[in-house]
Amino acid sequence: MSVKYLNSGVDLNAISELHKKNSPQNRCSEVLDWQYNTHKENGSTIFAAVNDKGEVVGSQGAIYYKLLVSGEEINSFKSEATLIESNSRQSVDFLTLYQTCINHIAKHGCELYWGITPIPKLFGAFGMKNLGNINSTGILPLNYKGMLQLYLQNVASKPDKIQLYRIASFFHFFLFYPIFKLTVFYKKLPETIKIHSELKNGNDIVNLHIKLDSKYKDQIFLYQDSEMIRWRIDSHPVRRIFKFFLYKEDDLQGYCYLQDNNTNLEILEMAFLDQKLIKPFLKHIVANHKKDSSSLLIILNPENEIAKEMLSVLKSTGFWILKNKAFFTVMSITKKLKYPVNEPGKWFLSGLWREGV
Repeated sequence: MSVKYLNSGVDLNAISELHKKNSPQNRCSEVLDWQYNTHKENGSTIFAAVNDKGEVVGSQGAIYYKLLVSGEEINSFKSEATLIESNSRQSVDFLTLYQTCINHIAKHGCELYWGITPIPKLFGAFGMKNLGNINSTGILPLNYKGMLQLYLQNVASKPDKIQLYRIASFFHFFLFYPIFKLTVFYKKLPETIKIHSELKNGNDIVNLHIKLDSKYKDQIFLYQDSEMIRWRIDSHPVRRIFKFFLYKEDDLQGYCYLQDNNTNLEILEMAFLDQKLIKPFLKHIVANHKKDSSSLLIILNPENEIAKEMLSVLKSTGFWILKNKAFFTVMSITKKLKYPVNEPGKWFLSGLWREGV
C-alpha cells in the first residue's frame, strides 16, 4: 500500500474522523480549521498520511507560536496531532511524516520546535530534548456533586471502586473547599485595582512579562500581544474563555484567562506582579463564575521560579497539586539549543500552551 504525505487539499473532516476513532482529544473540524487555517499565514499546517484509496490514516501538525525568551521574540512551532491509525502502522512511515513537518517549519523561520507528549522517546530520534515531566495540575474542589461526577468517570473501568470514589470525593470537597473559604473570606482587591475584560494597550502583557523577566531572569513566555489573544482566546470555536486584566490606572498588574470546560473551570494562565493579588482575585472569580462547576483547575510548571511562588499561595488556599503524565520536549531548528531554553525551570508553562481542545 502506497502512502502520500500532504498538507493541502485534504478534507479536515477526514482528519477529524481519524482522531475521533483513535484519540480522546476533541479535534473536530471546527477546531482543526481554527488551529491551522486561521493561522496558516504564519506557517501553521497539518500533514496527512493518505493511502492509495484516498483515506487519511495518519496526521502530524505544527502550530505557530511566538515566544518571549529572555525578553527577545523567538519564532516557534508546537508539534501536535501526532497520530497513525493502528491498522496502518506498517504502511505509514512515521519518520517521513514527522521529518516532512520539520522541513516545512524550517522553511517558515522556525527557531524552536516543542511539544507535550506522554512518549518522549518517540521524538528523540529527531533531536527533541526531553525536559522532563514538568507540568502539574492544581485542583480546587467547588462542588461535592461535581467532584463525585469527576471521580465516577473512572468507574466504568473500575466498578469495584465506586464506593471508594464516593468517599474520596466527599473528603476532597469537605476538606479543601473550607480551607479556600477561610483563607479568602476577608480578602479584597485594593481599591486602586480595577478589572477590565480587554487590554488597554495591545502589548500590555508583553510588557508585564518583560517586567517579570527583569525580576526572575531569563523566563520563557508565550508572546501575548492583542493579535495572539484574539486568535487563541477570542476565536476559540468550542470553548468560552473569560479574560481578566487587572489595572492600576493604566499599568497592568496582572491577568487571567478562565475557560469554561462545561464540568469544571480552568485557569488557562495567570500572572501577577504582586502575588498578594492572587487570593482576592480567586475569591472574585469563584464568586462570579462558580455555578455548578466541579472544580477550579490550573496547570503550572512547579520548577519555574514564578510558578513556585504562585503554587505556594494556591496550596495555602486549598488547591491539591497532582503531577501530570506528559513530558515537555524541545528542539532547535536554526540554532543550537542553549540556555535558557534547555533549562526546565525557565519555561512559564500553563494550560495556554496546550492545543486548546
